[in-house]
Amino acid sequence: RTDPNKTPVVKPEQLDKVNKIAQDFQKGQWTPLDDKIQKTKDQPLAQPQPPEYLSSSTTSVPTTVPPTTPGQPTTGSPTSGQPTPGAPTTGQPTTAKPTTTKPTTTKPGVVPKDLADVTVDRRDVTITVWDHGREDGDIINIYLNGRLLKSKLQLTKKKQSFRVQLAGGQNRFEVEAVNEGSTPPNTATVEISNVTKGKPSQVYERKTGQRASMNLTAP
Repeated sequence: RTDPNKTPVVKPEQLDKVNKIAQDFQKGQWTPLDDKIQKTKDQPLAQPQPPEYLSSSTTSVPTTVPPTTPGQPTTGSPTSGQPTPGAPTTGQPTTAKPTTTKPTTTKPGVVPKDLADVTVDRRDVTITVWDHGREDGDIINIYLNGRLLKSKLQLTKKKQSFRVQLAGGQNRFEVEAVNEGSTPPNTATVEISNVTKGKPSQVYERKTGQRASMNLTAP
């Protein structure tokens, strides 16, 4: 333990330090801080370092995009050279070839109806067929009550007639489209003789493999 009544002994070097502190205190240049903190204040401040993302090793050179004229269409990417989707392309204009269609007896979007049923006043009747519209090589098969009457009959503008013998009562008459000619669909006019009820002359339109049919009622 330190004796409080004993006068402390001050070394000469410590005395010089105490005197300097006292002088600085009187001049207002000293505060009761630790010597280490005072020394830290006297040291020069270190220069701040820039962040890593601003260092020269990572800083990229800004790219310059050439200006475009207002209203001028873009023809591709400035870097890839590939055409921009939706951008107008230059080239020779394309001209659609005109298509020829046969006159139709049905409204657009409506499926053509079958041949309508008729009634005749005799069993021995004449059936006449011809190409409706432009002659284009339509070919048909004709059936009566499931029996083939005419095979691969080519339709022309010239009427072709043949006589048939009907059974008493209802008879099933059918026309099958073998092809559609050069101008679809397969179209023909069918005319039945001795009709007393219904339309004697009718037009059908069919695609390949389809059939148009009617019932012929005989006495």
